[in-house]
Amino acid sequence: MDSSSGRCVQSSASFDGVESQQPRYLFATFNRQPTVAKLFAARLSLIAFATVSLRGVMTSGHFEGTLKTALAAAAAFYVIGLFCGDLARRVVEEGARAEVQRMIARFTEENR
Repeated sequence: MDSSSGRCVQSSASFDGVESQQPRYLFATFNRQPTVAKLFAARLSLIAFATVSLRGVMTSGHFEGTLKTALAAAAAFYVIGLFCGDLARRVVEEGARAEVQRMIARFTEENR
């Protein structure tokens, strides 16, 4: 384990005989890339938080009440955003899958 980065380092020989250091993370199943659903949820929750906060400022609401309401709205809209973002991902993937299948069918018909 490399103490400076917290990663396990695995050495492997390359074609020219020189060993290269490739990082191998301890938790290989942990996905570091944010998904479309998580990105959509984060943006939606920030919009909800900002909207409720601005409403509280414009109506001269109490800070504590406005903050609690804004945090609750952000949490609720994060969950809603996760569902909507995952649904959008599935719709796009299904559309792309159908388009690829249509292109393959057209290509095989033309080459018969």
